[in-house]
Amino acid sequence: MKRRELIKTAGASASLLAVASCANVSVSQPVRFTHGVASGDPLSDRVILWTRVTAESQNDSIDDIVWQVASDRQFKSIKVSGVVSTSAARDYTVKVDAAGLSPNTRYFYRFL
Repeated sequence: MKRRELIKTAGASASLLAVASCANVSVSQPVRFTHGVASGDPLSDRVILWTRVTAESQNDSIDDIVWQVASDRQFKSIKVSGVVSTSAARDYTVKVDAAGLSPNTRYFYRFL
């Protein structure tokens, strides 16, 4: 995927953020994604994904943050995914190295 295509896809993915924050996912505390998402450092088989989580209580770690990369906007064909955590030590940011992707392919990503 070319850098420009990835940046365009990031804009489309940002609109999916509203879906991600409303998804029916069980978390230890309510969280919101108010800082958007970003992607960068694309290689032929991977890309770095980033977001920041806003929690009601900034004292604890936030576990079970799901990330997904799909080949369609509806996320019916998820290609890679995982679960990460964050904490105050990382300023509640999440950085994922999404590997296992195919070159010259359009992808969509989100955090839940």
